Amino acid sequence: FTLRNWQGCDSVVTVRVSALPISKGNFETRICPNTTFTYEGVALAVGDVRDFTLRNWQGCDSVVTVRVSALPTSKGNFEPRICANTTLTYEGVALSVGATRDFTLKNWQGCDSVVTVRVSALPTSATTLRPTACKGMAFDFNGVPVVAGATRTFRLTASNGCDSMVTVSVGLLPETAFDLSLRPSCAQIPNGNLAAYGMRGGPAPYRYSLDGLAFRDTALFSGLAPGIYTFFVKDSSGCVSRRDTILTSYAPLTLTLDNAIMACDSPSVRLSVKVGGDLTGLRLRWWDGSNGLYAYAQTDGPVWVEAQNHCETLRQTAAVTWDNAADNPTWVYVPNVFAPEGTDPFNASFGPTFSNSTQVLTYRFEVFDRWGNLMHRATQTEDRWDGLFQNEVMRPGVYVWQLNAHIWYCGRELDVRRVGDVTVVR
Repeated sequence: FTLRNWQGCDSVVTVRVSALPISKGNFETRICPNTTFTYEGVALAVGDVRDFTLRNWQGCDSVVTVRVSALPTSKGNFEPRICANTTLTYEGVALSVGATRDFTLKNWQGCDSVVTVRVSALPTSATTLRPTACKGMAFDFNGVPVVAGATRTFRLTASNGCDSMVTVSVGLLPETAFDLSLRPSCAQIPNGNLAAYGMRGGPAPYRYSLDGLAFRDTALFSGLAPGIYTFFVKDSSGCVSRRDTILTSYAPLTLTLDNAIMACDSPSVRLSVKVGGDLTGLRLRWWDGSNGLYAYAQTDGPVWVEAQNHCETLRQTAAVTWDNAADNPTWVYVPNVFAPEGTDPFNASFGPTFSNSTQVLTYRFEVFDRWGNLMHRATQTEDRWDGLFQNEVMRPGVYVWQLNAHIWYCGRELDVRRVGDVTVVR
């Protein structure tokens, strides 16, 4: 081309035309299966390959090849374990032990992801405990007593949170059986014995008690009073057996001695004693030193007999009097009170009075005060004490007297001695 330049002269321009380069490109995208990708208004599915002619920045045609591939899909397994008889909620669905189910979820790329859920059971524990206990006792499990011979199942929570079944079966320890030997006690003296023997059942060694608290090694308990006792035996396993018993007493000793009347024509009278109760080790002793079941009295007066067994001693007194049907069988009477200043003349003096059938051969009667001073002495029966001493009336009080006499009674001579006391009153 001839053109004018700025000076007005011809200027020749040679123009050569060439083709701009055509751009070609690839666009590869990945989408979720079963979805489409829209490119320049065209919906493309997974696996589609398509060319698109576009204008590039120079205004020329540009070919873009679009290839659509699938994003990878994820598949997974979820195998939770839960306690038996419970359910697991997954994505709003309650699943029990043994259930298997697929769940379609969105993964991080927004595509479907299949999760297979398999639910299995956590292990459960079942334990059996076999403790032992004594009869009447209990084994304490978790604060609950289980008596000997019983079985009980407890539902607890294990470390994994599931139920744990514990069966407690309490065995009964053997009970110790035993026999008792008893020796009765005296009623007044606690000397009874109680002993255990023939232990069987529980394991040895054994210990013994009468109160269930203090146990000892010896099975014999002595020095026991009559009564109700509970005997306890503890074996080596700690079990205690008990047995109630009654410790009796020996029958109390009884002694009967009747008064006797001696005939005037008899040289003596036989006295018999009646003894009852327990007669173990019985011994008799009479006032005259004899020790048979009977004794002979040769004069009147008090007599006694003493009986002794292994528990006690008893004494029984009686009186021997002369037989005198026509007269008072008591041949002498001594009052125990008199009033020296009284109006009754008989009661104003003091002394013995003899029966009509008694002949006094010798006589001495004495009265003493409590310090042993002689207040009155008489050798004649009619000489009675008037309550005076050194011409003064004695103060009221108790005075002691003694009588010594030799008499003729029932055809025999007798020496008699009596003692007693008398009260002086105003």
